[in-house]
Amino acid sequence: MSRNAKILIDLAVLAAVYGIWLLPKWRRLGKRPLLVYTLMYGCLAGIVRFTLMPVLTALPFCLDHPYIPMHMAPFEDVILRHGDYVRQIVLNIALFVPFGVLLPLCRSCRGRRCSFWRCLLLTLALSVGIEVVQPLLHAFRSSDITDVITNTIGGVPWLPTEAMCFQQQVSAYPAQGEY
Repeated sequence: MSRNAKILIDLAVLAAVYGIWLLPKWRRLGKRPLLVYTLMYGCLAGIVRFTLMPVLTALPFCLDHPYIPMHMAPFEDVILRHGDYVRQIVLNIALFVPFGVLLPLCRSCRGRRCSFWRCLLLTLALSVGIEVVQPLLHAFRSSDITDVITNTIGGVPWLPTEAMCFQQQVSAYPAQGEY
């Protein structure tokens, strides 16, 4: 089976999960939460698509190859000028920018604020999770601390925007007793 066919299987499962389980659940919450949650689901599906897929067809074979631990020398490829390091850094940052934008919006749909530390830790956890799973699923994939750092950087710069949006959202509603 070709790699594209394997990826299509994963995408079909993600679409089925969305259509059967998540869409009916989110539809009841209103238009704004439905839009924000759908965009976040698409963002996460895109991140998984570019970092881990194919997943389902790789699961039976994940123990057939040795696990290679994470490369822990940060930015070594930049220092030694190995490969297309500039492209990799730019793509890693760009991949997580939508996550960094949508995470505070998801929290605001629930009437909560996403603090800097919460966003940083959630972005870091997602990135570390991906980097730990990559070599487990595929023998040809490796994990690198540089990827964790650049992914996390991609999810963080949008926090000041969240703070401004939350301030505007709060000021649009009257305080209790000011009706």
